[in-house]
Amino acid sequence: MEIESVQIADLKQAEVVVRKHPEEQIKELCRSVKKFGQTRPIIVDEDNVVLAGNGLLTAFLEMRETEIKAYRVKGLSKEEKYKLMIADNKIFSLGYDDYSVIKDVLKGFSDFDVPGFDDSFLKELTNGFDQLTIPELEKTDNFMKQQNMKVKVNRKGEKTLLCPKCGEVIST
Repeated sequence: MEIESVQIADLKQAEVVVRKHPEEQIKELCRSVKKFGQTRPIIVDEDNVVLAGNGLLTAFLEMRETEIKAYRVKGLSKEEKYKLMIADNKIFSLGYDDYSVIKDVLKGFSDFDVPGFDDSFLKELTNGFDQLTIPELEKTDNFMKQQNMKVKVNRKGEKTLLCPKCGEVIST
């Protein structure tokens, strides 16, 4: 597959879009594109229907862009197109952020302007994330919501932070 430039005006949304894109996500996508450019293409079919990348397309529309980079897939049945849409979203969501690695990478950065994150959260992360308690994490930049974290509370009221992917204990 080759990446091609597609006129945004020629694109169509699928009859059913399987992922919701909240305003905050679109804002962060715009921020990322402005900072780094378009780093991944959207996926369209032979009729210019967007199969993957609707959030990015929404960001481009908000920024009043006229072209977007796209992969074009051809020859898929309607069922295969929807399976691609569902799989693309689900497979992406199976990953999760490794904050110990992010913390190490951020050491020495001159600023914390990283799209997708609030700089106050990244400052907290680099200033002793390991030492933060679960209540502090719960109120740090909507941490729990952003990372899809779950807290398990035992009968004594003690909280344990669980990994969103595997359910393993991250912090107590």
